[in-house]
Amino acid sequence: MAPAQGYTARKAAAGTLLAERGGRPAGVLIRGLEDPGEWDLPPKPKWMRWRTYQRYVDKYDRYEAVLDQGTFALVERLMGRT
Repeated sequence: MAPAQGYTARKAAAGTLLAERGGRPAGVLIRGLEDPGEWDLPPKPKWMRWRTYQRYVDKYDRYEAVLDQGTFALVERLMGRT
């Protein structure tokens, strides 16, 4: 039973360190300094390849262009400029 108690104590100590940092790993805290409201897309996750992230950026840009085009067409229609 003594080893289990030691393990529990170490686990509790590690949890305390995480709690002192706000309960998150340091990388999350650094990325958290950026305001999510200012993002077009969130930053690339560490585990994601750049090629995959770039594919998502391109897809986002295409969707945004379609949305902009549709929004402008709707505004023109509502203002009676058809």
